[in-house]
Amino acid sequence: MNQMEYFILINGCSFSCSFNEKEKAHRQNRKCDHSYVDFLPGKCWNIAKRGSGIETERIKKFIRGDRRPWLLDSHLYGAKFNKGRMARHAWLECSKGVELTHFIYQIPCPARQSVLAEVSEEEFLQAPMSIEFYTKELIDEVLYKGRGWRDTTVLRQLKNNKSIIFDKQDTYLKKALCEVHKHVNIVRDSWPTIKVIFLRYERTDVPLLSEFCKDWYKTTLSNYCKENNITYIYENNFNTKWFKKRKLTSDGIHLNEAGAKLIADKIKEYL
Repeated sequence: MNQMEYFILINGCSFSCSFNEKEKAHRQNRKCDHSYVDFLPGKCWNIAKRGSGIETERIKKFIRGDRRPWLLDSHLYGAKFNKGRMARHAWLECSKGVELTHFIYQIPCPARQSVLAEVSEEEFLQAPMSIEFYTKELIDEVLYKGRGWRDTTVLRQLKNNKSIIFDKQDTYLKKALCEVHKHVNIVRDSWPTIKVIFLRYERTDVPLLSEFCKDWYKTTLSNYCKENNITYIYENNFNTKWFKKRKLTSDGIHLNEAGAKLIADKIKEYL
């Protein structure tokens, strides 16, 4: 790794998040997750969010410098900016002209998207990826009716062993890749010289979920990266089963300090 100065933007799901000091104090003796972001060099802006799927809303708001309070919560702090005031400063500093050197996208699970019914494929591909961006009217009209919130995402259906979701597997995974591509275009339009790095840390503790996603991570995403000049960190052991077996998680899924350091060390090889 050379001596250049790093300005790194990170996005992803809970696998990239860590607790700030206020959250750690609140949890007291409970085990806390750690983020690889805490062990990366340079200045880091972490906009990862717990429960996030593959979506573009946060990156758009980050670029705009959106200051609404809900966007400045505990998810939005970097390794060098882990307090509320500093998080706001970091957010605004970056969105107002800092030339980022790297964008690290820990790709969330592609099954973390809404289940849609009775729409054309074109309409489906244009619909939001995440239910949090749906209006109540759209939820009532388009999502499966009468099934409750449990079955409104592909992830939930897979966790509930509903293999019927495989009937539209290709369409769901195509939609996930389309959203990834939108993400890349947004970042490169804002920072043309930025180095884009994808990170795969995959859930393998739910058999049906793993079966649904594994080829997408291993083949589809890999081919996309080759075609679009993106560095893809795909390590066979970067999955929840392997990390849990070696006591590298805090809860069987999310990283503990040792697990976070292991991933950070691998990322450093590609900076």
